[in-house]
Amino acid sequence: YPSLLKPDWDMDLMRWTSSDPSILSLLFRSPGHRKATLAIPAQDAIFDRCDTLLDPKVRLGCIREGQQALLENATIVPVASDWFVTITQKNVKDYHLDFFNGLIPGDIRIEK
Repeated sequence: YPSLLKPDWDMDLMRWTSSDPSILSLLFRSPGHRKATLAIPAQDAIFDRCDTLLDPKVRLGCIREGQQALLENATIVPVASDWFVTITQKNVKDYHLDFFNGLIPGDIRIEK
């Protein structure tokens, strides 16, 4: 991971989430959250506009436009998601997962 923080990589590991679409501006409006996003003035202008809108329907349309710009400009290419991944061994018994694949605390046992 420390090597990913150096500027010679063309990738980044992120686990950012937010219920507000302004997260797109924080991450992808140049210079970006790691100061490595190339300046694309038209894309930056979209995010600037989206961040000033208050009407939810109008803002949603603007966010769609911003997402499209991210894809068209190849600003990012997502290669993973932050869905929970639960890994066990054969000897782990009686564990239960919730709807989101998260571990439900309970009577987990390990067979010898």
